[in-house]
Amino acid sequence: MWLPLPGVGSLYPLLRKSVFLNAEDLGHPQYQHLIQRVEAIAEGFPNIIKVAGHEHGLQLIDDKSLQVVSGAGAKSTYAKKGRHALFADERQGFVVIDIFEDKTSGIQFYVYGKDGLVHKAYDHATGYAIEGAGMGPQHAELQGDSVTVAAKAAYNEVSRLHRKIFGEGYRREWAAPRVCLCCTWAGCRAD
Repeated sequence: MWLPLPGVGSLYPLLRKSVFLNAEDLGHPQYQHLIQRVEAIAEGFPNIIKVAGHEHGLQLIDDKSLQVVSGAGAKSTYAKKGRHALFADERQGFVVIDIFEDKTSGIQFYVYGKDGLVHKAYDHATGYAIEGAGMGPQHAELQGDSVTVAAKAAYNEVSRLHRKIFGEGYRREWAAPRVCLCCTWAGCRAD
């Protein structure tokens, strides 16, 4: 958003955190609700690796469970190594996750060097927790081996006036059924 007046323009970042909340911002109530739902689904499954791809950086975060952030394919921005971060890099690159027959996994972060070649930047090995790997009573209502849900289907159910004022804002993407959890009683598996 471009505002011509320096005083008004400098207020925008402050107002975006309080008055003009955007559902894509971490502090937005809908975003916080999504995080709580994902955490609730993942609770009781110690072998889950969460994967995100929106941020423009590479990160490996260990906060209750592992989270891989791999979104640095097109551009890069500053990546801060927070207190739970095992790895953070702002360079463009990608992540490879190998899941082995013994259910352990290897996570490799690769970056593009100034020489035009791909270089391994970080390597992480994970174990497999047998205890607690099954579905607990909080997941007893799950039927079959997978669940597909929309992140926020209601986000796309707004009036034409609302769309005109606030724009599309990835409404169709938020409403599309995308998240698929494939689980068995022995734990989660990759399809």
